[in-house]
Amino acid sequence: MDLSEIRKKIDDIDSKLLPLFLERMQISAEVAEYKKAHGLPVLNKGREREILAKVAGASGDMEQYSHRLYSTIFELSRAYQQNLLAGQSNIRREIEKDLHTRIACFPRREGSLVRVLRALMVKWRLTECSLAAT
Repeated sequence: MDLSEIRKKIDDIDSKLLPLFLERMQISAEVAEYKKAHGLPVLNKGREREILAKVAGASGDMEQYSHRLYSTIFELSRAYQQNLLAGQSNIRREIEKDLHTRIACFPRREGSLVRVLRALMVKWRLTECSLAAT
């Protein structure tokens, strides 16, 4: 078997992985809605540990790679859930409104509040403008 045939096998597997990943992420959105309705946190360490233990037991000599794969999947799922929940937050809407209407720019001084607000801007994919001359 030549390299192109081996890569074709990988391509076939990849074509099955992506739809499963997308389906899993869609179900993660349903989980986020449930957690929101019931006041549950996004992170459930116990459940993640339980799944990682099951994966480790089924992975044989690929345990470290399977652990990394599932840890990454969990991280992506949590990030997606947090993003969905943050998008519905009243405080986020208020901050975005203020950023776009009342306070056009943050000062260039690097106090702790400014660093926090800039980090939130990055997290929420908001753009920062240059400091307007006063």
